Amino acid sequence: MNRSTESSSSKSFGLLLNPEHCVVVLIDYLADFSAGLPPEEAQRFTEVVGLLLKTAEGLKIPTIVTARSNRARNAKLINTDSHGSWKNAIWRETINPWANDSFRDHIRSCQRNRLILCGMWSDDSITFAALSALEEGFDVYLVVDATRGTSSDIHNTAMARMTQMGTVPISTRQLILEWKGSVE
Repeated sequence: MNRSTESSSSKSFGLLLNPEHCVVVLIDYLADFSAGLPPEEAQRFTEVVGLLLKTAEGLKIPTIVTARSNRARNAKLINTDSHGSWKNAIWRETINPWANDSFRDHIRSCQRNRLILCGMWSDDSITFAALSALEEGFDVYLVVDATRGTSSDIHNTAMARMTQMGTVPISTRQLILEWKGSVE
């Protein structure tokens, strides 16, 4: 069928992110690491993550939280109104979340092909998870305003590497609009 003659009711909107195909993955959101951000940036960052979680929860999108326990003994996750996903966080010892069997098993058990990644340390844990997921055949989206690196240069370099390999950058606003637009 010629795309230009299709009616809007017959379009599948397959390129838009549909909540039924997504899993949200939060990596290394540890409270003490956000302490290095300027206060207004830390507040905005926490608000963005909270909005993302609230929307995912409302749309019944599975959310998986993981953090490296060896990064900070007795670590606490960033407080985003005590979201339920924090209570079931997968604590791991590896830089690459994908190397953790429990983490991979949780993602696979969701039976969804689009991973929505965000977190701290775009230059290590995020990059490793994104590239490993791509290699395994997942579509990977990185929420740029809910992700940080150790510096702007390092973050931008990690973003470029992941994008070159197939990760799709997206903002929280764009992500939420696509989710809501695909279910209306």
